[in-house]
Amino acid sequence: MASRFCGACGAPTQPGAYFCVNCGTPLPSVEGAAAPTPALLPPSGAAGTAAPGTGPGYSYALASAYPTPVPAKKASRRWLWAILVVVIAAVLVVGILAALSLSARPEARFVDIVKTGVVLSSMTFDVTLRTSGASIQADHLHLNIQSLHYGAEYDAVQYYNLDRIPIGSTFTWNVDVRVDPYDVASFTYTFVLEVDGVQNDSRTVV
Repeated sequence: MASRFCGACGAPTQPGAYFCVNCGTPLPSVEGAAAPTPALLPPSGAAGTAAPGTGPGYSYALASAYPTPVPAKKASRRWLWAILVVVIAAVLVVGILAALSLSARPEARFVDIVKTGVVLSSMTFDVTLRTSGASIQADHLHLNIQSLHYGAEYDAVQYYNLDRIPIGSTFTWNVDVRVDPYDVASFTYTFVLEVDGVQNDSRTVV
């Protein structure tokens, strides 16, 4: 143990002595002196910063290390809306087509009826027709002809189409109906035009 000296008179002191033997000045105790407590160093990389919540008048909020995820919109909902729009459009198209098909019903009208003369015991005619609205299927256009002798039925015949008739067609049929060749002047003739069982037009020829 190293020797000590009195801080007042400079005289050497004895080890373990509490007073200077020369001047009586109290000596400090070397053995009783407590070692200084080391300060707690902050963690590495945080030097010079105060711990959260310890500074006067300051408060700290701990931020999350990762941002809060934003929920994405479900793509399935967009697909559902797209499908719904397509379905509605299809229904509208079908409805429009159905309405057009109903409004565009096939029709036929007389354009002209010309008496062409007697052949044997029949009166012949050139009957010109015009169709509209829609095409007419085979055997759906009927031309009914009557020959009337003094107003009474003498003969009745029916003509019909063998093939489909396109929309907006104009054509002529050569037809005939029986008469009395010796009394042709006493005859009148009725023509009735039907499409799909519905009467479209009628005429009387004398």
